[in-house]
Amino acid sequence: MGGRSKPEELATRSFEKQGDATAFFKAMLNRYRPGERVRDEDGLDVAALLERHTEYVAKVGYGVSHFQLMMTEHGTQCFRIIRKDGRGKDFSYPHCISQRPPSRKQEVAQALRRTVRFDLYKARDNRKREADTLASEFE
Repeated sequence: MGGRSKPEELATRSFEKQGDATAFFKAMLNRYRPGERVRDEDGLDVAALLERHTEYVAKVGYGVSHFQLMMTEHGTQCFRIIRKDGRGKDFSYPHCISQRPPSRKQEVAQALRRTVRFDLYKARDNRKREADTLASEFE
């Protein structure tokens, strides 16, 4: 018994199956270069897709100003939300299409990152203070 294709519905458009939605957003992603702002007409579709993200509220924060393209640490491209407060947050368009929850490995990695996040910020700030102190000694 073969599987049936699952249609995908967004506020802005419909796709016969997930693969069509994936191809559409992959093609859109490839029209832009890293750092480039997503045109408003494409941004409407990206915003509709983002609504499907399992962490939508956390990703959006106080609202979306616009979208841009960015390179990930893995050398791939993704969409980046630029919030109204100017901060950016990346998100995975395939995650929005499939709406699969993160794997156990992903959950653990995210928890570990959250655990050390403030230690990393503290180390960064201490390093900056040390550099500033050294720089002022040579003035």
